[in-house]
Amino acid sequence: MSLATEYLDTEQHIRRAHQARLLALGILLVGVFLVFCYGLVTVLGVAAWLVVALAAGVNARQLVAAKRGYAPTRTGSSADDHPRLSTAIERVTTAFDLPDPDVHVVDTEHVTAAAGGLTPHSAQLVVSKTALSELSDSILEGIIAHELAHLKNYHTLLGNLLRVPATIVGVGVAGSVLGTVVTLVVPGFTGIQVETTLGVGAISILYAVLHAAVLREREYLADLTAAEYLGDADQYEAVLRAVSSMNDADQSVFRVHPPLAARIQSGRTVAE
Repeated sequence: MSLATEYLDTEQHIRRAHQARLLALGILLVGVFLVFCYGLVTVLGVAAWLVVALAAGVNARQLVAAKRGYAPTRTGSSADDHPRLSTAIERVTTAFDLPDPDVHVVDTEHVTAAAGGLTPHSAQLVVSKTALSELSDSILEGIIAHELAHLKNYHTLLGNLLRVPATIVGVGVAGSVLGTVVTLVVPGFTGIQVETTLGVGAISILYAVLHAAVLREREYLADLTAAEYLGDADQYEAVLRAVSSMNDADQSVFRVHPPLAARIQSGRTVAE
């Protein structure tokens, strides 16, 4: 077996492993959600899921901005006003065979970039002015590749669809807790029992753990796509370190980004 063939086999194995884990976790996540929303609530939940997910796609810029922790105020600045950004986006979209996203450059002290939208054709990309001023051309292009990889792989659609059941689960937990409190406090009121609330709480925790695991697999796949595009292990590691600085340092089972060391090791297998 030639080195080239061995490399391709390794790359495909890693990609398929992450895709298989993402699929398995997604199936488990849907199962937990359906258990949580059994019966009529399931029907209403699915309807709300679809409606709110569509609304989320329309307001992708606001959601992206909120996720990154800054106000979604539009500055009137676009990629055309920033040649470096425009060049990076053009190179990546050409390589990924994607349409040009709707780009928004925002004022914030943080180095950040994020993509949103239901499909590549409704894509929105938010980049901070701080990222444009502090990042080199190669790192900026790598971060753009990582974010647009989420669009290429339809991760943004997945994120929008998952956001709604997560909200429904949260509302269900709050309602169960409130009902239990009323049952315990108001004499003669028969509402939700403590055992029911504990069961709802356990299911919601399981859902949150699976939800975070799905998002971590999504990040791995975006890393692999971006690493394959860059084709340079050292540049890829530098990009990952820059991306990591934009995310929190949470290392719990609820974290939505994989550990930096694991991402670097996985990406080097593809980029080298």
